[in-house]
Amino acid sequence: MRGYRILKGLDRLGDIASIKTCLTTEKLQIETEHFSSLLMGNHAPNELVIRQYLLAYLGGLRLNKALLLSLGAGSKVLYPLPSQWRMVLERHGYHVAHLKSEILWRLLILSMVLYGVYKIFKISISSFSAKFSVDNRFKSYVYFFSLSKQNIPLNEDTKCRNIISWYLQWEKRRRDIDEIQHGVDGLNPINIKGIKVVSATSAIPCLHGGREVGKYILWFSAALAFVLLDYCRGRWWSALIFSEAGVAAQVRILPSEALAREYFFHNSAWIYRPLWSYEAEGHGALITFYFYSTNCEGFEGSCRQNLMYLGYQSMTWPRYLVWDEYQAGFIVRAVGFDVIVEVVGAIWFSGEYVDLSFGQKSSVAVFDITPHRFSRYCTLGEEFEYFIPEIANLFIEHVSLAIAESGTSMLWKRKRDIGRLAHPMYRRFSDEVAMLNHVYSIDPSIAADFVIQSSFAVISRPFTSTAIIAKNMGHPTIYYDPSGQIKKDDPAAHGIQIISGVSNLCAWISSQHRPT
Repeated sequence: MRGYRILKGLDRLGDIASIKTCLTTEKLQIETEHFSSLLMGNHAPNELVIRQYLLAYLGGLRLNKALLLSLGAGSKVLYPLPSQWRMVLERHGYHVAHLKSEILWRLLILSMVLYGVYKIFKISISSFSAKFSVDNRFKSYVYFFSLSKQNIPLNEDTKCRNIISWYLQWEKRRRDIDEIQHGVDGLNPINIKGIKVVSATSAIPCLHGGREVGKYILWFSAALAFVLLDYCRGRWWSALIFSEAGVAAQVRILPSEALAREYFFHNSAWIYRPLWSYEAEGHGALITFYFYSTNCEGFEGSCRQNLMYLGYQSMTWPRYLVWDEYQAGFIVRAVGFDVIVEVVGAIWFSGEYVDLSFGQKSSVAVFDITPHRFSRYCTLGEEFEYFIPEIANLFIEHVSLAIAESGTSMLWKRKRDIGRLAHPMYRRFSDEVAMLNHVYSIDPSIAADFVIQSSFAVISRPFTSTAIIAKNMGHPTIYYDPSGQIKKDDPAAHGIQIISGVSNLCAWISSQHRPT
């Protein structure tokens, strides 16, 4: 927290974002001939895979904390990074404890070797103990990664908005599948529209039979020897990716028919594309990356230019599903034109059904974003102070006042319940507002669609996806910026009007046609 205040006092809050951009876009100094197809296969972009892996597992909040701690404590940065990345930190004015950081880095790389051995042994043991019939092994299915119970339909008749339900109603979905698989434990299989929705113990099927397992053990013996040799001669990337290479080798050995027809990944883990997914793609499986939200761009405030968040410019997903042309443009700006980008409208992810029809003629739907405690917020490395309680409270105050003056009610839904992580100043103020007679507080688990359907107009905090949902549903919608700091033509607004000032907000609400 002290380090954050120092950066703010020096007007250098953009430092961390600038460092992350350099780490994302600058190539690691690794010669092409120093990569081995034994580990990397023949389909992956070698250096880019290593860079993505480093960004995902070392370039996040822990690096932010290390940088802020060095400033706050007046000490050198101590963090396990390769030497090239440590030089990036020094270029940005940070002093680095090179010797200690190098020791930590080498210990980390050694631990990755051990982790790789453990993971490969686990794959081997699972394969030895697996029992298959031919019919059970070769299924026609798609697989969705990183889901929770809130993302899975409970039964065939549910009205909930979740990713599985969205996929089943999507007109371009695959018609040649019998199953949809996911990794959520404890859910019973259900059948929807003739397709079984079922939990699978692993996204990658086990190896089967002595021939497949034997080939895997031979690969492991050769790969381990190669990784240890590379470790001794300073080629750390082989050890770093060893565990991932073990899964990629498993996929390489499996017959194509055992893999999913399509694998779906979502934008909570956008940085690293798994090494094995290149092998699966080589086997004929589709690899699809979908956005369940549109809040993936930073702000273009009056004092700064928008820097893309960590990792977006290094993405290598071959196919993207996006909400609209604005998000498609974001993808092109990030990774170029050599990808498939499909505009599919709003993609449901999670949300329960509730009947809010009582408010349709007299309610304005309001969608807020909860600010974190300062101890959490300062580690995010934001270069533009916007998701702070002062602005969040001002948003609630202005919107509540304007709705009250218009004689309507306020259906207020916060993005999610983060409990004690919410800033106490925001918690106190929001509790007071929730007690007002014209305010109806909606549980965050309720799908935004149902709240929007129950209102005649929609006000959102920049830049939540709810404004795009409302626009697609034909509801009048705006972003309200109480601070006046956001550019009115910011592309992150997706063409939706941005309003500032209570008087302008009151005028907009009054101008909307209410159902009779």
